[in-house]
Amino acid sequence: MKIKEFLKKSKLIYESVLSKGVVLGNQAADLDSIVSSISMAYYLSLKKDSPTSYVPIINSTKSIIKSKKECMYLLDYFSIDLEQDLLFLSEWKKDEINDVILVDHNELDMKEKDLGIHKLVSGVIDHHSDKQLFLKSSPRIIDISVGSCSTLVADLIFNSDFKLDKSVATLLLFPILSDTSNLTIRTSDKDFKIVEQLKKITEIDLNLLYYKIEKFKFDTSKEDILISLMKDYKQYELEYNTWGLSSVTFSVIDWINESKTEINKIEKLMHEKSLFFYGILSCFKIKDTTEFKRDLILFSNKNILDKIKFNLIKDVTLVERNEIHKSFGYLLYEINFVSLTRKHWHPELEKILKDL
Repeated sequence: MKIKEFLKKSKLIYESVLSKGVVLGNQAADLDSIVSSISMAYYLSLKKDSPTSYVPIINSTKSIIKSKKECMYLLDYFSIDLEQDLLFLSEWKKDEINDVILVDHNELDMKEKDLGIHKLVSGVIDHHSDKQLFLKSSPRIIDISVGSCSTLVADLIFNSDFKLDKSVATLLLFPILSDTSNLTIRTSDKDFKIVEQLKKITEIDLNLLYYKIEKFKFDTSKEDILISLMKDYKQYELEYNTWGLSSVTFSVIDWINESKTEINKIEKLMHEKSLFFYGILSCFKIKDTTEFKRDLILFSNKNILDKIKFNLIKDVTLVERNEIHKSFGYLLYEINFVSLTRKHWHPELEKILKDL
């Protein structure tokens, strides 16, 4: 079954069947989360003797997905209609969902908890730090060495007797190539192995596909800063506080130097989301090269920035500290290694914040 046909069938099942399972990606809803949820639901629904129909739900809104050019390229590639073929978190049917498989995360955010999802989780597949939750779930596959959760989903499928359709194999290549920068960074032996297996099915030009994905991913032209920040945003809960971290595809050092007048938008964003701390992590191409670089900007009040500055010294170089006023300022860093993704910085920053 082609992927588009499966998604149309899934939506009909979701709207008509009173008891169903869901595969749910994380709140950032990037290529990896979207593809992991779709491909895992495809496998669970169509494998031999499957007792339950699973549908993929996108853990975001239609407007945010529309702002992600690389995601829209993916949908266009497979002729998937965002309005007609996909399901979103706002369409959650609390009384009709009896099982949830988490992909690309192993810890729920507040919105997911409010929907009662913690009571329904039976399986987890993820490549982020293990939070030691849902320990009795099956499958429970957490491997932080791989570059993409889609690698783990593909590996699970290949280790079964399930025959993968060419369209699904191609779908799985999108996030793996994107997350590993065409198998050049954050790449494990398993990533290499899975890409080889997928390539045999698809016979696709990997370099050309990667080039097209990156062309859309790094196109931030004519885009308001707040749209850029919400495209790949994750929010985290501490005991009494909430903080957030966005990933962007432009240099935050260049942005600060060119657009200091937009700082007030960040302060307003933090107020609207009740954040006591907020970070923006970048990964961008160095002009006229094929190399990537990262930088990081952290916003909070003076006392918290003092403690962050004291504790955050490894793998970064402080570029600037600026206090806009007593309760709001920022620390601006260059990151020494491009391989240090949000998967690294989330636990690193959270450890410091917990000790405040």
